[in-house]
Amino acid sequence: MSPPSANGPLAGLKILEFGQIAAGPFAGSLLADLGADVVKVEKPDGGDDMRRWPPMSAGPDGPDYSENFASVNRIKEASRSTSKMRSRSRACASYASRPMRSSRISAPACSTAWGLAIKR
Repeated sequence: MSPPSANGPLAGLKILEFGQIAAGPFAGSLLADLGADVVKVEKPDGGDDMRRWPPMSAGPDGPDYSENFASVNRIKEASRSTSKMRSRSRACASYASRPMRSSRISAPACSTAWGLAIKR
């Protein structure tokens, strides 16, 4: 994983990305390419479904990985809670307690279910 550009126009901005499959992760990768520090938050039961999309390649030190997943999730920090909703909410709240923005392409009810109120 390459570090994001420290000199990009979004340098210093922290983003929580809740996107799944293609559109959200792609948007997050564009923000990371522009220098933002993007943290990808995945569901604990298997992560982003795009992890299983072909084409699959053999990992250098382990299992196969999705080239599609890798292409839109490079330059990101990953956060996947191993327990259920409460722990995930705490982890997200911990990240969100710092100044940052949130990127999500999902129903607003998802944020509510995680206990994350969106302030406008």
